[in-house]
Amino acid sequence: MALTRTDISIILLALFAVGVWQIAPHFPGKEEQEHIKEANRPLRCTNAEQCFKYWARATQWVRSNTSYRVMNETADVIETYNPLDTSKSNKLSYKAYKKAGDHATVIDIEVECNRWFDGCSPSPVAARAAFKRYVRDTLN
Repeated sequence: MALTRTDISIILLALFAVGVWQIAPHFPGKEEQEHIKEANRPLRCTNAEQCFKYWARATQWVRSNTSYRVMNETADVIETYNPLDTSKSNKLSYKAYKKAGDHATVIDIEVECNRWFDGCSPSPVAARAAFKRYVRDTLN
């Protein structure tokens, strides 16, 4: 079956619309702006007791919030597996780490979503923000 000029025009228009949608600027709402702010806020500990508590909470958060098994865990890193079939999974994978600096130790997390077209739930930014809020809240 041969495509007509009209068929080709419709296909090209649809592809163009999808392409524009993918590269269009994204304006985050208030909730997402809060997630971005918290996700980018440095998480530092300045003494051994605080760092011990923060790291314990960091590893606890990763274990409690992942859908995948832990692949690697050391004194400075906890990392989960990625999904085997990325086309069927909208779950996140994590790699939390701590890195000693001159005056403080930084704890952070890398969050990966392998579903670039329709995203993951929660979003990587929301997950990073939740991680940092949880680690900071050592009162619970």
